[in-house]
Amino acid sequence: MDLANAPVTQPQVSRTGGKPEALDNGNFVVVSDDRTGFLDPDGELTSFSIVTPAGEVVKSATLVDLNDIWDNVAAYRGGFAIRVHNLLYFFDNAGNPTHTNDINLSSGLTFGTGREDGSRIGSDIRSYFVYLAGQTPESGKGDPVNVAIWDSRTGQFVTSATVTDTDPAVQSVGRVVVAVDALDRFCVAYGLRPNGGFLNEQTAARVMKFDGANVTYLTHSFFPFVNFDPDGSSGLTTVTPSVAMTTRQICIAAKGTINTTNNPAGGPNTAAETTLYTVISHPDPQNSPGFPVEYSQIVSGFQDDFTGPARDPNWKPLGPGGDRYVQEDGVLKVYASLMDPNHLIYGAPGYSNSVQEVLARMRVVAFGKNLDGPRGGLAVGVMTNSADLSRGINLEFRDFLTDANEPAGQQARKLKFLNDLVAWGPAGLKLAWTNNVWYWLRLRQEPNAGGGTNKLDVFGKVWPADGVTPEPYAWQMTWDYTPAAAARRGFAGITAASGSGLAHLEVDYVLIKAEGLPSIQVDFDPLGPPPNPPEFRSLTLSGTTLTIDFFGGILQSVSEVLGSWSDVTNAVSPRNVPVISAPQQFYRLRQQP
Repeated sequence: MDLANAPVTQPQVSRTGGKPEALDNGNFVVVSDDRTGFLDPDGELTSFSIVTPAGEVVKSATLVDLNDIWDNVAAYRGGFAIRVHNLLYFFDNAGNPTHTNDINLSSGLTFGTGREDGSRIGSDIRSYFVYLAGQTPESGKGDPVNVAIWDSRTGQFVTSATVTDTDPAVQSVGRVVVAVDALDRFCVAYGLRPNGGFLNEQTAARVMKFDGANVTYLTHSFFPFVNFDPDGSSGLTTVTPSVAMTTRQICIAAKGTINTTNNPAGGPNTAAETTLYTVISHPDPQNSPGFPVEYSQIVSGFQDDFTGPARDPNWKPLGPGGDRYVQEDGVLKVYASLMDPNHLIYGAPGYSNSVQEVLARMRVVAFGKNLDGPRGGLAVGVMTNSADLSRGINLEFRDFLTDANEPAGQQARKLKFLNDLVAWGPAGLKLAWTNNVWYWLRLRQEPNAGGGTNKLDVFGKVWPADGVTPEPYAWQMTWDYTPAAAARRGFAGITAASGSGLAHLEVDYVLIKAEGLPSIQVDFDPLGPPPNPPEFRSLTLSGTTLTIDFFGGILQSVSEVLGSWSDVTNAVSPRNVPVISAPQQFYRLRQQP
């Protein structure tokens, strides 16, 4: 706002009843209880502006409503909402209005319709829903706290639920706030005196979840602070709460008179309205949707997105299959297959050869069906000494009906652990993976992790890399392979196929974490690139042998180009074809569904 030239006509011109909110496009919307007279010379009103992180104005001061506001703004996926008195205004990220709804007419509840210091809206930039929490009705201290939910895509009310589970006949409720996480679980915090025995207000909270249609409860109401007064005798109080949450933790702040040593029995020893906070565990901890947990974090590691003109020189092929790891089209193409085992290791010196973790975004583009040789994925502890050359611990894609250590009636497509040339791991992850679909794979080796009775050595996860599915919170696969076999110690990297098996994979991003690697900030594109078409990489004639080098498809042949094409049985790349006078042969590649 151009405050220097605004016709200031109201008192408390610098007072704000709004706040900044981060939008999902990286900009900020700033909402104000506007007393400048800039947009209306005679009144107090609600306005917003949109700015970039650098302070550039995207949208200058814009009128929302001629009424006042207090802290009722929430950013959601694709836009933001502003609640002014009885109206809920929806905007897209550019500040264009999309919907308006009356909170009470649409919900059937009776939320307060004034400036609203006592109730709040909330959302998350990965959610489409807007949540309003407050007393209904707001006419008396004993009224229950409710939450109502609207869909930002339509502006329509969806559902509501009661938050308080104390007796409204004897309870007394204060200010109410709400926070939402990326998976539409939400925490409502509020001032509470559950009954007349509580002389002082205490901050209470309750955690719930919304599935797009219904609300369920994750907790009962509880006092989040150690500093609470159970019967009013100690003089402790916490009021005017604030709340924020992730998918793993909840932070609740308040003002109060408390004991600084967190010993409520010792009574209060602070000034009134001392600010305090607590961080508590989420009752249903999950990872945030869309990205692996390291995104934007600083780690000891190495990362590669394979977009450079040449492969990093520290990538070293190991195994009899040779160097069939090609960096092009923004991916690493993996198609070594001769004999066993085959790896591309990150061979930089100096990092831990035992405790390692590999994260990669990978997809299968061609894969042999119900054969043992086709495989591929991630590797840790890959050894380089002559006796154990290219042997390590692997997490691999499989399409085989008779894998070891699987229950009767096993499905063909799955993910399995393998200790090269020693043993397959326990029953694998039953994921019916799909060709040409990106997946995140995570493999960690930490021999005898945790010590004591927890002697697991290997851990794995696999989930769709669709930008929406959250990383599984717990390890989906584990394996205790020591001391039955010696712990593998070596390098981390990528696993290719064995035994002349067809397994063509693409890798769009890889992160290797281990002590001894440099400090880096993890960064990758939100989504992998679209599928690449199959390709003949080269045709080489040597004497009477034609070598066909191909990637990304199933080799087919026919003697007449207009004839009926058929798959070449178990064809892998490179394919050696004898050149004879008759019959002639034509070849093409079929993209495998």
